[in-house]
Amino acid sequence: MAVRRHPCKATGRQDGASQCRHQRGCRQDHETHLNYLFYSCTNLACVSGLGNLSGVRSMRYTFSSRAFTTIDFRGFDPSTLTDLFYTFSRCSRLTTILADATWALPLSGLTGSQCFYSCSTSLVGGNGTVWASNKTSYTYFRIDTVSAPGYITASLQ
Repeated sequence: MAVRRHPCKATGRQDGASQCRHQRGCRQDHETHLNYLFYSCTNLACVSGLGNLSGVRSMRYTFSSRAFTTIDFRGFDPSTLTDLFYTFSRCSRLTTILADATWALPLSGLTGSQCFYSCSTSLVGGNGTVWASNKTSYTYFRIDTVSAPGYITASLQ
């Protein structure tokens, strides 16, 4: 079977890539979801350029892998998200999730039980919130502050 090379889908399980960067103008195969996009990619440690995607609604199992250490959401607009079911499940090596300081999920219409299922205490938000097995819902997919613990580190870049 030939490997299909696509700038939006450079995944570890297809071509051994260790990084993936979505480029400007990158055509999304599925305009509204990234479901399973990097599912079980064993070599892919870092994802960036997600800010070049728009209108994403669903991210079921998108980053479900043991390889990721850093995921960069800077420039990504989360306002259209509706489904974060198991988005980061099994990310046992994940240490950092970056996003713009203005990052905010929609106030309603969002689901995502177990968004951070079976991660690791290596995942620490920018204010020091450490991943815990009883804190796995999508509500922790926010900038980590004293008043609102989360697993995202705000970036000033």
